[in-house]
Amino acid sequence: MNKLFDKTRPYLIASCLALLLLWHTSAETLGQNQSSVTPSAAQQSASSEPLMLTVTVQDKKGDPVLGLPQSAFTVLGDNAPQKIIAFNQEDVPVSIGIVIDFANAHEEYRKHLRVISAALQSFIEKSNSSNDYFILGFYQRERQLLQDWTSDQESLRAVLEQIQQDKLRLRMTWNLYYEINYSIEKLETGRHAKRALLLISLGMEHWSQISQDELYQRLKKSAVMIYVMDMSGMAIHDTSSAPGMSNGAGYLDFQTLAARQNLNDMTSITGGRMFSKLDPAEIRKAFDRMAVELRSQYSLTIKPASAVGDLRWHNLKVRVAAPSNLPGEKRDISARSRKGYYAGSK
Repeated sequence: MNKLFDKTRPYLIASCLALLLLWHTSAETLGQNQSSVTPSAAQQSASSEPLMLTVTVQDKKGDPVLGLPQSAFTVLGDNAPQKIIAFNQEDVPVSIGIVIDFANAHEEYRKHLRVISAALQSFIEKSNSSNDYFILGFYQRERQLLQDWTSDQESLRAVLEQIQQDKLRLRMTWNLYYEINYSIEKLETGRHAKRALLLISLGMEHWSQISQDELYQRLKKSAVMIYVMDMSGMAIHDTSSAPGMSNGAGYLDFQTLAARQNLNDMTSITGGRMFSKLDPAEIRKAFDRMAVELRSQYSLTIKPASAVGDLRWHNLKVRVAAPSNLPGEKRDISARSRKGYYAGSK
């Protein structure tokens, strides 16, 4: 036992330090006091422009709460109340990018992709019929646009059936950030103002030409919501560099934790949602929940307070109060939306 401990102790210490570094990096990236951004951000937001927020309200079970009045909502910008100048809850069409990570070739992962492809067909059928979609697969540092923008459900079904029948032989890639950045750019060409990215991924990143911080800055400047089907628990890692670990189990756990945290951070920034269940029945339920949620959200438009000085990040917080006429079991509700916006002068 002592020999095993001596053998693994250096790795355990390194893992603890790595976890602390991960936490610190995540906290800095998501920090509430951003003071500077890239010049291009000035083109994305201005203090004089109205800002539209997509807000999800859910109960403690995660189910959407419908029929709330404008008076139930409060929007805080840098802790100051913001005026709501427009409000509605309508089932509006959405431009949706479906991005599938084919970064794992082993049979169990392909089995889950077959379940996911069937669940995506159900998602499309239950969504607004005016939605438009593209489907992107990525592998070997390259991407494959499996289906460009379309609202035709038969075309979408044909692509998803290819995945379900395991006819797409795509290989390993871990250039996740680059593909998300590309997908955000493509979503900004969608014909609907409301836009969402559905990402099915292991969360592994090694080869992208942009950094995590650059990607997070891009997400903060975009109105795209990110929804994630987290497959990180199925990742196969290179454990050859795990010191003192003959099977690399501890290294795998750390890599999985880092990937899952990264995926969760992306959904949190954008007001989306992450699902981590790998059971086939839970996967189908997750996509059904996504379809219902996207059809049940509130749209709030605010007039941000005038910003003086350099272009900077402004925190946003949406609060919701349950009306007294809601049943007792429905009164425990919460709101979810994007975390902030950039405004100010150049």
